[in-house]
Amino acid sequence: MEPYSREMPKSLFELAPGLAIMDLTLRWLREEGIQRVVIVTRPSLVEAFRERYGDSVEIVATDAEEGFGNLYSLRTGMEALDSEEFLLLMSDHIFEPDILRRLLKRGGGAAFTLCLDRNPPWDKIEEGLKVVVRDGRVEQVGKKAPPYYGVDTGLFYCAAGARRIVEETMAEIGPKATVADALRRAIREGEVDYVDVTGLLWMDVDTPEELGEARRLLPRLLRRSLLKPGDGPVSRYMNRPISTRISVWLFLRGISVSPNLISAISFLICVGGAALVALGRGVLGGILVQLSSILDGVDGEVARLFQRAS
Repeated sequence: MEPYSREMPKSLFELAPGLAIMDLTLRWLREEGIQRVVIVTRPSLVEAFRERYGDSVEIVATDAEEGFGNLYSLRTGMEALDSEEFLLLMSDHIFEPDILRRLLKRGGGAAFTLCLDRNPPWDKIEEGLKVVVRDGRVEQVGKKAPPYYGVDTGLFYCAAGARRIVEETMAEIGPKATVADALRRAIREGEVDYVDVTGLLWMDVDTPEELGEARRLLPRLLRRSLLKPGDGPVSRYMNRPISTRISVWLFLRGISVSPNLISAISFLICVGGAALVALGRGVLGGILVQLSSILDGVDGEVARLFQRAS
């Protein structure tokens, strides 16, 4: 994103009016009950984050503006943490929340657990951190690794042993060490695990063109985030495809409709449909009852998107 990211962090570029890349990441973290978030940035960008997020996150600055790798940033962030287990998220990635859920469920068994997409688009294979997996074990990572196995998605679960590996890697390579360098050391110790997230939505936003692509992907990503594991066939294949489009359309245009009002309208339509069925107008009545069911989904979806009570 150079030269634009010299004055504003990439993660604060907006995907939609009022919704930055980082806002989306924080939203998914909060939904999973993760309240403490540490953002590591260059000294010149601290104020940009502080102005947007205030005290809702912890902002930690590196002691230099440039000349270091992303492992240096990780170590700076670790110094602010008092836990052996933590998540590492690349701030310029967008992803659907199910990736985060799978990582939280799987992580902790090794010093590092990464998210593996086995079937990414070719451009992601070319530029991404490729991961070689054989017999269920991570054997190699790197930009120049064979591209046949997949790439990581920029989310990692760090557990016991991660701190030591980071420190040892920094001592060996110096400030320009990368997360990939630490992963390679961890692989030699058998301390890298993975969770398969193939088929889930994510992307790395590095260029203005990719920012445009991310903005086009956003509606689909938001719709995916509204799906519930407990949805039955009718809800998943009939109601949600319509209700999520309505809800996301309202959200992206900033049209904040009261969930209670939607519930009331849904109830009235349902009553009207039931009355029509009782009067022998079964087709029209059935249509209204189905519409009521769709609006009932919009109620909760709008509440979730606008982070309001339903």
